[in-house]
Amino acid sequence: IVINRIDDHLNDLEGLVESIREAFGSECLCLNIPTPDGSDVVNLFEKTEGDVLFSDVATLHTAIVDQCVEMDEDLMAAYLEKGELSHSELHDAFETALRDGHLVPIMFCSAKSGVGIKDLVHDMEALCPCPVEGNPRPFMHREGDNDPVEWHAEPDAGKPVVAHVFKVTTDQFVGKLSLVRVHQGTLKHGSTLHVTGEKKNVRLAHLHKVFGKEHHEIQDAVPGDIVAVAKVEELVFNSVLTEDPKFSDLRYRPLPMPRPMYGLAIQAKSRGDEGKISN
Repeated sequence: IVINRIDDHLNDLEGLVESIREAFGSECLCLNIPTPDGSDVVNLFEKTEGDVLFSDVATLHTAIVDQCVEMDEDLMAAYLEKGELSHSELHDAFETALRDGHLVPIMFCSAKSGVGIKDLVHDMEALCPCPVEGNPRPFMHREGDNDPVEWHAEPDAGKPVVAHVFKVTTDQFVGKLSLVRVHQGTLKHGSTLHVTGEKKNVRLAHLHKVFGKEHHEIQDAVPGDIVAVAKVEELVFNSVLTEDPKFSDLRYRPLPMPRPMYGLAIQAKSRGDEGKISN
């Protein structure tokens, strides 16, 4: 949980943390905390002392350690014996706690002034599970007349391609642009793949890396890469691209959504805008 704009709301942060813990549980713990004037943050995983806006560093650091050692009996025994553990000793237990939802970090920053940004990036790089260590969202796969079962892609560039369209937008110069995340295999420009829900295959003539408004053409993409595919009308939000015919029905497991209280509808002003709305 990242709390932004701390320089504008210093006096409200302690109450906000308590509200978060009440709403989402006691496993929500501060991983850093602003200094009293909001000009910097103190990393609570790595430090045991410092001048902070509320509470004290030692107490908050101990809360993180206690939450981590609960994931490993041997580590807990070492902690009880020594009274303190190094960052490296806690690292694996911290990752496990994140994956299991046993610890939910709260981090403070200000995108406006840059306070806390380096600390946020550092902790994401040093402490968070990498893509192959995390909890991948499962796909659903049906074999024959059987009920759909969960299936997990392997982040292996040598396996058959599995890629997911997570966003479709319209570019004023390129037109329809589908953003695709590669989960398995190597996606190559010019490749022909199956799209879930479509009877015919599609050809991906060009792949692009997107940097804001800039698009740079690339030759291929491997697991973890996000690329843009232009002007493929068959691609819609949540489409899955597959190379192996036996996975032609592969879909993401739907996210649970709250039941709406009422419905709304929108209508395009002109026929030329209908495609933009549907995308």
